[in-house]
Amino acid sequence: MECFHHNRRLLHTESWPPPPMARSVLQVMGADINSHTFNENPDGPPAVPAAKTPSWLCSPSGQQQLKNILLIAEAARIGAIQAVSHTIKACASALRKQGFINYFGLQQFGSGSVPTHLIGASLLRGEWKSIVSMFRDPREGENNVITEAREYYKDVNGTLRKLPRHLVSERAILQCLKKCPGNYLQALKVIPKALRMMEYQRGMWVVE
Repeated sequence: MECFHHNRRLLHTESWPPPPMARSVLQVMGADINSHTFNENPDGPPAVPAAKTPSWLCSPSGQQQLKNILLIAEAARIGAIQAVSHTIKACASALRKQGFINYFGLQQFGSGSVPTHLIGASLLRGEWKSIVSMFRDPREGENNVITEAREYYKDVNGTLRKLPRHLVSERAILQCLKKCPGNYLQALKVIPKALRMMEYQRGMWVVE
């Protein structure tokens, strides 16, 4: 892998001294934070940057920007390669012996009242009508206008008039059902493929 062949040093050429978080990143990446000549190569002529681009760092107080970041590729030391190799072998051994908890972060469950992994599970079971109902049935915590529209959904035309424009998936499903009543599988296909794939993946990998 690339990290085995190159040691990337993060160098910074303005706004010195850097903020605390930037100092930590620069130290980890190998930059000399105490020097103002960090864009020069002490062993020879000035270094030629491999990349020069702004970079954003996240911190509790917000985002901080580092400008004119120079990435210089250097040959990795044999000792460093051996250390990385040892770490990888130890991790692989622990994984082989102990396994891991098959759990994704809370973001994988979605922020709506209908958890996305339940939609994924229904996709795997081929329960098309059930999935459509999850999209259009009333949900906890929604405002009265949306709740009223969802309760009205059996009248497709009436629901489309009431349903807010920002509910794109719900409106697309209803438009399809208006053209092809009862064809729930076709209705689900109008949802962007990327979203459908995400639901499949969550249904496959998240353990209930």
